[in-house]
Amino acid sequence: MDADPMLSFHLDLKALRLLHRVVSEAHTNWSGGPPGEQEALNRMRLQLYAGLMDVTLSLESERRDG
Repeated sequence: MDADPMLSFHLDLKALRLLHRVVSEAHTNWSGGPPGEQEALNRMRLQLYAGLMDVTLSLESERRDG
């Protein structure tokens, strides 16, 4: 197996917010170690943020179009 496996998760908005906060705190308070770990935390943080923005825009659109 050459590539890392890819996983998908189904989260409600509350869980997504919590996961983003936890990963952001882990990135901010990273105590050192392999640089790839900090880079992975940053990638996860950005992907979770993108998910939050996607949901936020969808909810705003639904409210606007009602």
